[in-house]
Amino acid sequence: MPLIKSNSKNAFEKNISTEVQHGKPVKQALAIAYSMQRKAHKSEGGLYENIHKKQERIKHEKAEGLPVEHMRKPGSKGAPTKDAFIQSAKTAKKKEGGSMKKTSGCSW
Repeated sequence: MPLIKSNSKNAFEKNISTEVQHGKPVKQALAIAYSMQRKAHKSEGGLYENIHKKQERIKHEKAEGLPVEHMRKPGSKGAPTKDAFIQSAKTAKKKEGGSMKKTSGCSW
């Protein structure tokens, strides 16, 4: 049985029991379950990735003539808040890489 790639506690416990049933030691089963949980967390993406995915869905729906999903208006229920954008900007990865700034006190 394949392992479940999810952050939920239920999936974590099922992954442990699956590995133990297949003859793995408990410590190794725990390590594998934690690994699956980390992979699921990494694959979730962030705010900007979710916005990009939704924009792509909208583009494809328009092209296929399907009912179109809409972006939420700022301030409406379920829309990202200003604080969410600020937090996401702190952790966002730069496409072209960040620039190095010389700070005072550096000898290079």
